[in-house]
Amino acid sequence: MIALLKGMFTDLQNRTDAMVNHLAPQTMDTPGASSFKETTILELLWLRQKLRSVLDEGILDDPFFAPNASITYSHLEEEYREIEQYLFQPISRYNLRAEGYFEVVIHSIYKEINFSQKPPYVSTMSNSDAYFRAYPKYKIIMLPQGEEKHLLNLGDLYHEIGHLIYMQYNTFLIGDHLQRMTDHYRDVIQQHGRRYNALKIAIQRAKQAWLESWSEELACDLIATYLVGPAYGWSHLKICVMSSKHNGLFSQSNLFRDHPPDEIRMQVILRMLSLIGCRTEASEMASTWQDLTTATPNGKPPYYEELFPSALLDSIGKNVFDGCCDIALQSYPQQLKTHTRPVSRIINEAWDKILNDPDTSTQWAMEQINNILSWIS
Repeated sequence: MIALLKGMFTDLQNRTDAMVNHLAPQTMDTPGASSFKETTILELLWLRQKLRSVLDEGILDDPFFAPNASITYSHLEEEYREIEQYLFQPISRYNLRAEGYFEVVIHSIYKEINFSQKPPYVSTMSNSDAYFRAYPKYKIIMLPQGEEKHLLNLGDLYHEIGHLIYMQYNTFLIGDHLQRMTDHYRDVIQQHGRRYNALKIAIQRAKQAWLESWSEELACDLIATYLVGPAYGWSHLKICVMSSKHNGLFSQSNLFRDHPPDEIRMQVILRMLSLIGCRTEASEMASTWQDLTTATPNGKPPYYEELFPSALLDSIGKNVFDGCCDIALQSYPQQLKTHTRPVSRIINEAWDKILNDPDTSTQWAMEQINNILSWIS
């Protein structure tokens, strides 16, 4: 056991050294990538120091400490894998045409929405299954490979930015929503009495889902809509078209997953569009949504209305809207007034083009992308 543990710690230290040696000579083309590389090397050096400390302390020579050493190794191995996935690989696969392009995009967005945090690093290391995702611990957003060649999905980038905003300002954004949720579910149980055990179980699971993920995911949908306007709604409608064919609009077969049902997400998006003044666009989108639900009828799971009452969606929508205003984020209409051609406008124009003039949309999109690439200094 002692020999095995020594070998494992030594091997992990060697792997960490190899990562540092691989990154050290790598030249980065942009300030954001250079800064992210420095962060990665510092994390690796700190991990190496912890590994070296265990090897030097001598505890690996005494079988008495083997159980503790095994636990320590497991934690350090997990830390290594996390650094490898979210720090090392994105820098290792850096490409100016992709990561450099998104660095310009994300810095422009942060300026346009008036968010003073340091922008995250954006890497095209995701895939079509993982889609867009954020890892707030290391301030990185991951997009599918090749996404730098397209515009329509970029509204979803604002949802991932929303996770970083939520991490810092969740109390401002959620407000009294969780208390309203708790009060509502209590009232529902009182109205139905003790006979409905299945309802009580559903409510308990829903409360846990609101606390663990639903509140944050809906808040990020609302933030994204606040920041990029109708484009986010159209992007979500595209997702709804895909989920509707699997009877998934109401999450009938998997209600208590991390994300709330697509139908609920659509409802809060429409609410936020009205709150920011995009009522005409919200009406047009609602009509398309109605067409979709008519053409592809999906079933609802039990107690759906009790779990997602309109008043609860109203409360989180208004709270997030007020929270965005309180922290001085610039809404999509405000960006149009204060910036000549914000990224949010380009994304909305891309949707307008694909909906109304699809034949020329591809060439038009490439022109916009090439123009953004020209911003790289």
